[in-house]
Amino acid sequence: MTLVVENLDGIEVKYKAVNYGGKNARIYILPGVPLGAGDMPGDRLEVGDALSFLDENLDGGIPEYARQRVKNILASYKGRRMDTMFVLRSAIEKNKFEEYADKLEKTFQDFERIPSIMRNARTDISAFFWKLYLELGDAEEEAAASWIDFNNEYGPGLLVFNE
Repeated sequence: MTLVVENLDGIEVKYKAVNYGGKNARIYILPGVPLGAGDMPGDRLEVGDALSFLDENLDGGIPEYARQRVKNILASYKGRRMDTMFVLRSAIEKNKFEEYADKLEKTFQDFERIPSIMRNARTDISAFFWKLYLELGDAEEEAAASWIDFNNEYGPGLLVFNE
């Protein structure tokens, strides 16, 4: 993986140019993200909408024993609720709710200091969700590896669109 290194007004920035969902983007290695670098991807899913989706798409809806915990986990993952919702759905379907609820709750402590508007753009959070998708059998190894390997090699980065 090749990084581009630029000097902007005396500040060294490192990034990798990528295509993300058909858009030109860059993943900047933190902390060197220049002002005005571009727009970050967003996740504006509301807790109520995620709960409705789960009720409609899980056979029998959200199990009653899990409902409040699901709601709390979704509330804490503001800015990353879409991934959280899909992990919870898969975990419930595969009778692994307790295990994955524990993982989500424990790991959130590492992410809660990150502003919610940045969570969907952070490579470390993306790598975490890709690992969960892989464990649950919901992702192809090659797709997950690009995020996981990037994060392991360079540390946290920030994805921004630069079109």
